[in-house]
Amino acid sequence: MPYTRHLLALLLATLLLLPTLSGAEEEEDRELVTLDPMQQKQMQANMRDHLAAINEIIGALAEGDYHAAGNIAEQRLGVSARHKHGRPGMGASIPDSMRAYGLSMHQAASNFPIAVQDAQMEEPEDQLPLIFSALQEITDNCDGCHSSFRIR
Repeated sequence: MPYTRHLLALLLATLLLLPTLSGAEEEEDRELVTLDPMQQKQMQANMRDHLAAINEIIGALAEGDYHAAGNIAEQRLGVSARHKHGRPGMGASIPDSMRAYGLSMHQAASNFPIAVQDAQMEEPEDQLPLIFSALQEITDNCDGCHSSFRIR
């Protein structure tokens, strides 16, 4: 289990560095999405909550509580949670490709609990790669969106 904790710590460190690794310092390369101040504040709060949820998922995985990790993914990030993130109509203020990243992230988060359940049916040494692959499907969308867009 110490290997698992080290792997999870490395994963969390990587997630925290994603804005730097994805070229966020090169803002001119990302499409500017202009939002009104309230929408911008709401979107930034949503992104911080998404990161906190991913952190909680990693914590649950580190504890071996795969059921909790799946619940967090669905309740905080999944398709059923997408309407909890801000004012109605905010989606109309963003480009279609940005919206597509968000919808894909929500779908990947809803698929995560299923992937975790499926992984538990595998041999123990095969479980973590399957679980991390499902988690990466979530964060791939985060990275893609943050690499492609910036807001003001």
